[in-house]
Amino acid sequence: MSAPTLPILGQFQRMHVGPIETNTLFVSLVAAQEYASTNPTAYAGQIVKVVTSNPSEPIGVYLIEKNGTLRFIGSEGVSLEENIVSTVDIGGIRVGDIIPMGTLLTEVWQRLLDPDTHPGISLFTATPTPFGLKEVGQTISSVNLSGTIVKGTHDIRLARLIRLPDTLLTENVSIPNGGTVSITDSVGVDNGIREYRCYVEDTTGLTAFTDMRFEFVWPVYVGSINGTTITTPELQLLQKKVVKKSDLAHSYTHANQRMCGCFPVSWGLPSAIKDGNGLSMKQMMRQSNLTFTSGPYSQQYTVFIFDVANTATDYKLTFTFEE
Repeated sequence: MSAPTLPILGQFQRMHVGPIETNTLFVSLVAAQEYASTNPTAYAGQIVKVVTSNPSEPIGVYLIEKNGTLRFIGSEGVSLEENIVSTVDIGGIRVGDIIPMGTLLTEVWQRLLDPDTHPGISLFTATPTPFGLKEVGQTISSVNLSGTIVKGTHDIRLARLIRLPDTLLTENVSIPNGGTVSITDSVGVDNGIREYRCYVEDTTGLTAFTDMRFEFVWPVYVGSINGTTITTPELQLLQKKVVKKSDLAHSYTHANQRMCGCFPVSWGLPSAIKDGNGLSMKQMMRQSNLTFTSGPYSQQYTVFIFDVANTATDYKLTFTFEE
């Protein structure tokens, strides 16, 4: 048997003008990422390039990592030839950001892949506290506001306290490394909703804000009465519940009295009034109206009074209101 021999290598001619490995060149970053993460021919350590149809856009060079993701390692074409104004939020670049002419492409990619940290608000407080509902007529002569500002990647340019929608209460422009912004709002609050905002902006235009609200409602009154009607002084003697519109349950304990419930007319009429056994009591309740005044404000109430005086111990009625 003769010894094996190697064939003599001959010349060959390429049949296309693309790269020898056609799967290393892509027309978009999305296509390159899809190839790296799903194509079985992709391998860790492979270099791929992204070449778009825009002649002014440089070629992006990426390395496929072991987990199938792409890591940017450079570009062929090193800087921008004109200013670019971003029209979208992408990575660390926000709408309206200007990328100046001459910026290295590595800097642009750094901003895209490693976004700047936004400034923050670690604490926004008010005295008296806004948490929980307030009662209409509960006058608050002043509100002390305070916001604690936290620096992100860049210095703080300004911090503001605003009474929404657009009343600027104060502005602090001297806390580049973070700090406190505070003010006392001397306007009395005793009706409706009052909202405040703490707003911060850094030197690059990154922002953050936190809101709080004081919400004032007319209370519900429930309890037991002697007669078939109720007056304003009697209304004030009933149990007061400072709540927003919702189903309301109350347990009555009395001797030879009548069960009563008074609700702001803005709640509408209850769709059902039932006892603890699910029996309807709505047809047993007399309905009337009463106007209640608190400070400069007044509110009409719908009053429900049980038809018959009775003696009860922990007798539950539930007033059901539709949203």
